[in-house]
Amino acid sequence: MLYTDRSKWLCVFVALTLACGSAMTQGDSVQPSQPEFNSTEPAIECRAYGRHLQLVHALFEAYKASNPDTAIRVTPAAESEGASGLADTSCEISVLPRRPSKTELQRVRKTRRQSLVAIPIALDAVVLLVPQATDLDELTLEQVGRVYTGEINEWTSLGITIPELPADYYPLIHRSMLKDHTGAPDVVQRLAIKKGGFTLARELFLNSAKVVADVENDYLAIGMVQWDFESDLKVVPIKASDDTPAVTPTTKTIRSREYPLVQYVYFCFAGQPKGDARDFLRFVLSNAGQQAIADAGLGFVTLHEVDKKQAQP
Repeated sequence: MLYTDRSKWLCVFVALTLACGSAMTQGDSVQPSQPEFNSTEPAIECRAYGRHLQLVHALFEAYKASNPDTAIRVTPAAESEGASGLADTSCEISVLPRRPSKTELQRVRKTRRQSLVAIPIALDAVVLLVPQATDLDELTLEQVGRVYTGEINEWTSLGITIPELPADYYPLIHRSMLKDHTGAPDVVQRLAIKKGGFTLARELFLNSAKVVADVENDYLAIGMVQWDFESDLKVVPIKASDDTPAVTPTTKTIRSREYPLVQYVYFCFAGQPKGDARDFLRFVLSNAGQQAIADAGLGFVTLHEVDKKQAQP
């Protein structure tokens, strides 16, 4: 077939147009997504999960009010991740609701050639709730562990009788707790349970409101919730041992750690924190940072002044 000069030029134009369009499309397809910060700006990489992820977001927002040039990336972590982010260098700060494990300490030292440094930034606590009619005035820390591991299954084992039931009936304890392991279960598992995980928990709930509703509708129930959740149920005072007094959870008794079902929340670093990460930690431990923790409304308790001084980098 014969083509005129005009036809030739038209074909060339079309071919070039298609080629350019294809190149632009391919370039767009491999273009990486824009990060949350400009690579020329200082940035803090942090990994956390559950309520701790929300806490870090609140702290970063408060920090950026006076440090607008510091950019931040907060990445959700898996519940089982622990301090793994520090070991594989994917973050500068890993938030843990507990002390780092021996395995985590060893892994960070092996991969980063530095010690894992854990610095407390807040406190977390849980309470046990029972119906008002339940004649339970206190529990020891050991009893809490035995109840939630199934070693104690019946109310009579705690010296409790249920008026609604015959005297020869042995009522089982109906345990309810939070499913989120950054909250209630973790505290009890670390402080009260010496033999492993939870057993025979009748129900795992996603939030404290559902635990409270379960206990309100069941006179055989005991529930574990975040300490600041308001309800009309009876709060069970806890004894650290048989020889110590029973303590009711309040901001004061949690901050002083007189109340036993409490633990620190930690910022973890590979080595001593430096640069922007150190500056951010100093803010978190300052009065302004601790106020941001209180204002977040997530149930965390601010540190005692002694703890703040000891934690300063």
